[in-house]
Amino acid sequence: MPQTTVPPLEVYKILNKSNCGDCHAKTCFAFASLVSQGIKHLSDCPHIPIELQDAFGYHPDSNTPGEEQQEALFALTKKLALLDFKKTASLVGGNVINDELEIKCLGKSFFIRKTGEIHSEIHVHSWITFPIFSYLLRASDKRPSATWVKFKELPNGMHQNPLYLQRCEKPLLKIANEDTALFLQVAGLFGKVVNINGVEADHCILLYPLPKFPILLCYTKPEEDFEAGLMFYYPLNTEEILDIDAVYMLAAGLTIMMEKMAKRHGEH
Repeated sequence: MPQTTVPPLEVYKILNKSNCGDCHAKTCFAFASLVSQGIKHLSDCPHIPIELQDAFGYHPDSNTPGEEQQEALFALTKKLALLDFKKTASLVGGNVINDELEIKCLGKSFFIRKTGEIHSEIHVHSWITFPIFSYLLRASDKRPSATWVKFKELPNGMHQNPLYLQRCEKPLLKIANEDTALFLQVAGLFGKVVNINGVEADHCILLYPLPKFPILLCYTKPEEDFEAGLMFYYPLNTEEILDIDAVYMLAAGLTIMMEKMAKRHGEH
């Protein structure tokens, strides 16, 4: 595991020392030690502003899974080997080609092998791989609800909401506030603009990050008495289709992808 150049005490100084446990470490000092060892990231603490994370040079590693994530992926891969690809393809609208399961995610073809290998024309990283495997293993004919809710309104969403906001919605809100046109351009590469009854926002983008599983990305511009807002919305019955950890990782993966795209487009 790679070491960081910042000792635990320096990390500890910027924490609120509440020992709240939102980062899933027992104490703030334990968290600081894990950050120093490279096991956790500052972004795992939902109480540290993004600007301070940037100043310390900490960013979530979008390519290398952590130990817990590696174990979870390994467990899913073992189950994937036993999956009936033909049956799963019929449930998710996919195809089986040369022993590979082809599915559509964000409008792009992804090819999955029973060994756990996955490839696509776009970059594939662990934040997306985990939700895809989880979704396929739970594939059914259940349709997503037409009622949209926030992450924290999902049955098991509230516990992870502080970390979810920090890693998934706040980084995209920062992009949208700094350059709304750029944000809409990047979001438009992944989905399409829609108007949804019951969802109040200036801009709503409908995304299909998984086959037959939609989410909404909504942005509300700031007004005189109101701050700007950005959030993902999910079908009410999401946890019947995808477990909450996979939902969190899916949103984090989309955020990482959009951040990279925004940076690339912003440089041109």
